[in-house]
Amino acid sequence: MNAPLAAIGQLVDRITAESEDQQATLLAQLRQESSRLMGLTDNLQLLTRLELQEWQPASAPFNLHQLCDEVLRDRLSLLSQKGLGLFHHYLLPFERCYTGDAQAVSKVIALILDYAITTTHFGKITLRVSNDDAGGAVIFSLSDTGIGEQEMANLSQPFVSAAQQDRYQRGSGLTWFLCDKLCRHMGGRLAIQSRVDIGTRYSLSLPLAPLDGEDGEEAEKLLQDTLVLLDIRNEEIRTLVSVMLEQWGAECVYVDEHHLGQEHDLLMTDDPARMEDYALLLDGDTQCIMALTTRRMQVNYNFSAPMLEAILQLIEQRLAEPEDERDQATGEPISAGGYQNRLQDSDYYTLFVETVPDDVKRLYTEAESGDLDALAQTAHRLKGVFAMLGLEPGKRACESLELYIKQQDVSKMGSEIHQIDVFVTKMLQHAM
Repeated sequence: MNAPLAAIGQLVDRITAESEDQQATLLAQLRQESSRLMGLTDNLQLLTRLELQEWQPASAPFNLHQLCDEVLRDRLSLLSQKGLGLFHHYLLPFERCYTGDAQAVSKVIALILDYAITTTHFGKITLRVSNDDAGGAVIFSLSDTGIGEQEMANLSQPFVSAAQQDRYQRGSGLTWFLCDKLCRHMGGRLAIQSRVDIGTRYSLSLPLAPLDGEDGEEAEKLLQDTLVLLDIRNEEIRTLVSVMLEQWGAECVYVDEHHLGQEHDLLMTDDPARMEDYALLLDGDTQCIMALTTRRMQVNYNFSAPMLEAILQLIEQRLAEPEDERDQATGEPISAGGYQNRLQDSDYYTLFVETVPDDVKRLYTEAESGDLDALAQTAHRLKGVFAMLGLEPGKRACESLELYIKQQDVSKMGSEIHQIDVFVTKMLQHAM
């Protein structure tokens, strides 16, 4: 407790001597140190209760997936502040509830995660939650790419070795010892493997029992019959998202297996340049759903609840497309094939084939050269062609491109040009 007390004393002395502007910064630091002191006090009190056998784990139902999400979400800002990647691989059914002490489980995960963030200066932190091979316990595997722990002695005796720190947080020589004690009192175990300059792997095993009759295997398949195209470059993100979609009953198709004639209901990508209408941009820093346009959203790939909500919103929007984008006979949304038929039945099909691909090439060239006036003229001309032929997706993309040209938003211009290119390619595939 000496470190936070000393820091508080120094800050109090400085506040009286500094200017009013500087005092606000010092007060923020003082609140942070006070919070650390309160946390350390709480941990010491808990350890005392554990040592005296006065603490026993509670037994109540809770949703483990939601618990893990909450712990991770509370630390997103700190992870972003340090530029660290986060990957949450939850390999159990999302809706499955367990019986145990939710507060104690959250405490252990939070303490270990905080320590991993403090000792990791670059790279990533990964949390993997799964069943053990025998199915009798839940395994939490948390790994980091940090500098490696040098205070392994603190696992068996607190405060033996000095704890590590970074510019934002200080570790505690009590953390590992307390986590180990808490795990043992819950009937579990904690194992730590660490190598200097490589990182640390924490393995936590807890005997959490699933509620009877709620194994989660038959959870609602909200995305049954939904085809999602995954254009995701990061392999770990692709794996993580695939598991989520499969739990919801969606069918995944990967971009390297996809052909232009194959229709998909939704696109998910980690590359802003690959965006199109009815698409989700996957990001590791986003706290909640962020609307990019009316048909495009950004969401964190680690958290299933906002991701599912965003997917359902986009699907609902797609089903509510305007009447002029629906087949008059069936009332169903017009597919790419429907637009192809509309184009080929038009008297302007030959003119489209001969001129539109060249205009798409001009979009790329003019965007690359930074000639926004010429780019705006080409986009306007293409918009007129699409409007005349009733090709609404192309018309909308050109309208968005015109808006981004006015805003001089280069990245979104590139994304919109790519979408126009993909749409034109689909329209012409029978002519090639």
